[in-house]
Amino acid sequence: MKRPGRAYASALGALLAAAQVHADVSGSVTMTSDYRFRGISLSAEQPAAEFTLDYDHAKGGYAGTMISTLQFSDQTHRSIGLLAYGGYVRRYGNFNLEGGADYAAFPGNHDYDYPEVYWGITSERASARLYYTYHYFGQTSNTQYLEFNTTQPIRGRLTLMGHLGILHTKLNPATTERAYHSDFRIGLALALPGASVQLAWVTAQRVSSEYPVNAAQQRRALILSLTRSF
Repeated sequence: MKRPGRAYASALGALLAAAQVHADVSGSVTMTSDYRFRGISLSAEQPAAEFTLDYDHAKGGYAGTMISTLQFSDQTHRSIGLLAYGGYVRRYGNFNLEGGADYAAFPGNHDYDYPEVYWGITSERASARLYYTYHYFGQTSNTQYLEFNTTQPIRGRLTLMGHLGILHTKLNPATTERAYHSDFRIGLALALPGASVQLAWVTAQRVSSEYPVNAAQQRRALILSLTRSF
């Protein structure tokens, strides 16, 4: 899921909207050629659909939910993932500090459910967040994820987006699995009236066993997405 998502250029956009401290209810529907979460395809490298609903309070608080279509390696058909999140943003000069929590639920297999807390700092064009969970996709070890996001207007309605993420999980003494997993995304977003089109190149250092997906999936992908906002 996206932040499992607000993950995560969508994640940055949602955070900046909250940081503007205007009370608002908004939502979006997205169609994407491949749903990649932290570099890993959670849709079996197939198209996916997402729906989000957000509330941003004038005092800096926010809450929201997201629904996304998914398909894990132990499933023979599509299922959905649900994400609920909430937090608070406070402005300090040219920066915003953020703290919050989210909960990812997977009705197809609740063994993968997990809670997460996060802290972040943002400016007008960049953000950094640190996430922490103790049950990441059903794993029993503590997991941290550090991400950096940036946007840069190029010309007119066109924006360049960048993302770097690093996942750290405690090593299993019985294996030689590495403790770190990194992912990178760079893309272009074209703003349209009430909508946006994104084309992004995504790569993951490896397909980590922390995720319930096929380890043979491609580590790199070119992804096309269309988002309609309301």
